[in-house]
Amino acid sequence: MQKNIIEYQFPSYSLPESKFPVLIEDLGYCNPYDFTKEHRHKYFEIILFKNGGGKQWIDFKEISVQDYSCYIILPGQVHLLKRAADSLGSIIQFQESEIESSCLRNYLLFSSQPIIFDNSAEKFAKIITYLDLIRNMQKNAEHVLKLGCRHLLQAFLFQLLGIKDEIEACKETEVLHYQFVQMVEENFIKYQTVQEYALRLQITEKKLTTLTKKHFGITPLQLIHNRIVLESKRLLAFKNISCKEVAYQLGFASPSSFNRFIKDKTGLSPNALRDSLINPSL
Repeated sequence: MQKNIIEYQFPSYSLPESKFPVLIEDLGYCNPYDFTKEHRHKYFEIILFKNGGGKQWIDFKEISVQDYSCYIILPGQVHLLKRAADSLGSIIQFQESEIESSCLRNYLLFSSQPIIFDNSAEKFAKIITYLDLIRNMQKNAEHVLKLGCRHLLQAFLFQLLGIKDEIEACKETEVLHYQFVQMVEENFIKYQTVQEYALRLQITEKKLTTLTKKHFGITPLQLIHNRIVLESKRLLAFKNISCKEVAYQLGFASPSSFNRFIKDKTGLSPNALRDSLINPSL
């Protein structure tokens, strides 16, 4: 069963057109879409909070918003923010195509941690320096400054993630762990065993397990199953899709095998999981 049959029912929004490669807005700016309901983006969004308060929901993970904190929402993730009225900060938005380093792009796309840092005034101050530089460049629309803005975005991301040395040392032929995650992202319905992925990556299952545990802290099978569970949550969050339909859309042989899988991975039946998603504690 092909992945493209899945039709998400969370609204998905594109980045507004801009002459700059990165958009920076105050936290309280007038959003062009209804941000009070669960939604998805087709672009990266990084949210910086100077004053925290409130909660947000990123792919069904509830996160309390802290002071001096930074969070990342990836393209395609389900997101809902309910911030405190007195919270202050900035929103940084950019397309995947604006990331020049493929290693950096993979690091961002396949990061499983939405919290970049929290309760760190020191890290916050460093990041704000880059944002101020980008804002100053955006006051002038000359072509050379657009390029400078793009380069500053790369520097901002390197500084933000604290992985500059790791990425600079990275070679395209040495990122099999990212190739694996990308392959899972594109084929998690069609291929659901470690053997199938190892075969297509032309490495042994043992090597794939070593790489995955080293870089992500879990086994390859856990990574595959985590992706299936996430997709299950995204589909179950709507009452107008039956559990039976979800099971078949995700490639399970029968609804009963899907029920057993979800119960084993979440401790809940698909219906109970659906109830917890439809009525989040935000």
